[in-house]
Amino acid sequence: MSLASLRVPSSIVLAAVLAACSAGKNISAGDTGHNLDSHDSATDSGGDTDTDSDTDTDSDTDTDTDTDTDTDTNPTIAHVDAHLDPDVTTITTRETIGVVVTATWTDGTTTDVTASSTIASSDESILKFYQQNIGQPLLPGSVEVDVTDASGTALPPFPLDVTADLAAPGDLVFNEILVDPAIGSDPNADGTSDPVNDEFVEIANLAGATVDLSGVTLWDANIATARHTFAAGTYLQPGSVVVIFGGGDVSTLSADNASFLVAANEDHSLHYGIALNNEGDIPKLVAADGVTELTEAPFGADGGATIVNDASMVLDPEVTGTTYIDHTTAAGSVGAWSPGTHADGTAFVGPDGTFTP
Repeated sequence: MSLASLRVPSSIVLAAVLAACSAGKNISAGDTGHNLDSHDSATDSGGDTDTDSDTDTDSDTDTDTDTDTDTDTNPTIAHVDAHLDPDVTTITTRETIGVVVTATWTDGTTTDVTASSTIASSDESILKFYQQNIGQPLLPGSVEVDVTDASGTALPPFPLDVTADLAAPGDLVFNEILVDPAIGSDPNADGTSDPVNDEFVEIANLAGATVDLSGVTLWDANIATARHTFAAGTYLQPGSVVVIFGGGDVSTLSADNASFLVAANEDHSLHYGIALNNEGDIPKLVAADGVTELTEAPFGADGGATIVNDASMVLDPEVTGTTYIDHTTAAGSVGAWSPGTHADGTAFVGPDGTFTP
């Protein structure tokens, strides 16, 4: 029997194939007479179920705990100081006093904080701050300069003494002069008409500062003794006037920034008052030294202004003028005279009107 004619049952072939597969043998179609390429037991059908679940669990736990410990902050005010400028304890009425307030910071720098501070005088009749940090003396005396910084903290006060300067040439002027009161008139308002008592001179302050009139004397050209001597402690503030009458009672007279006096002299048996001569005279003021002439106002026969009858003479313009006119012709005149006020009846400005910016 030939091997080619030997036919092997298919069941036996299949069993052999399976056995070969189990043994890892590669069986080709040539071995079995059947093409098994398309049925290769690697049945990769695209359903690759590679379930590689390698999950990187390395979580970065490096937490940077380096915190910035740099405590560099903005500087703050360490302390506030003040000083007077100039750094003195006494000034005269012709001077002023400044105040400077300085803040020192924690970094050592300084700042001028004057503008944000509050500066005041303990007595504004003696020293007053018309400007924020400039004190203006008004009368002699003792005060304290008080300083409060912007936070409300009071700094130590500065004691300050004010003295009054004596009147000097150029400080004073005769603003109004009544030589010949009208018959029956009563300029001093004491209820009695008297040609001696009702005469007056009105003296204005040109100095721009309070001046001391203590011992200053009023003279005329005809009598050898002073017509009036100002008492010790008499001061005339800027923008103000003092009126001296020949006599009588002036207690009913009053006006802002004006004072009224009666002539104080050595007349005894005969009363001459301020003794202004109707034909002409030269009233003048002499300093307390008895020699220095402060001002004068000649009129009539003694030169200068033209005599005015039944009315006063007044400077035109008032206080600063050099020419006297009839009071009744002055702008806005209230009448024949106006002791203690301007010709139009308005008050003199006083220190507040002089120094207020």
